[in-house]
Amino acid sequence: MNKIFIIAISLVVFGCTNLSEQAESSAIDQALKVCNFGYNSELAGMLEASYEYADKSASSAEFGAKFEKKLETQFSKMVINKTFTDTLGEGEMVQVLKEQRECAQDYLTNTRPKTRRDLVEACMNDLQSRLAGNGSHKKVVSVRNYLVYAGHSMHTNDSPVVALTVDDVVSKNNLMVRCLGDNNVYQDLEVVKTETEG
Repeated sequence: MNKIFIIAISLVVFGCTNLSEQAESSAIDQALKVCNFGYNSELAGMLEASYEYADKSASSAEFGAKFEKKLETQFSKMVINKTFTDTLGEGEMVQVLKEQRECAQDYLTNTRPKTRRDLVEACMNDLQSRLAGNGSHKKVVSVRNYLVYAGHSMHTNDSPVVALTVDDVVSKNNLMVRCLGDNNVYQDLEVVKTETEG
């Protein structure tokens, strides 16, 4: 009886592990399909290794840069591998592969879910743009030292409150804004009072 129980538990754990792996690799599988790779285990492995390495980044900008660099390194190693290139032929096939790799890179970068950091960065960029104005009378303004203030009563997961410093060369002012978002996609911002201002 105990043996049957242990086997049943093992099957459930193994099944869950396989489901988890399928869910994780689905973005890679989609990229292979969209970019006309068919299914190639070597290319899938290259994409997955690069994606997982880059996915440790907190923002899309960092992710894109890390992903591109790692993918370029992996690709360079792959195309100098004689066993692999013998099946490709010369030049033309390598160029096709390079275009497919770039397609997969763009697809995976653009379909990656936004993070909290993406939301806050977009919010800070918008704030700086609004404060600087536009046209020939654009001021020099820097938004600095920003951090999410999770303890503020208006702070929510979708719309974090951010404390920051605005430096316009003449003076530095501290203020707080609420970055309005949905699913970590930035929509707008509003200035909020500190808790002591009521």
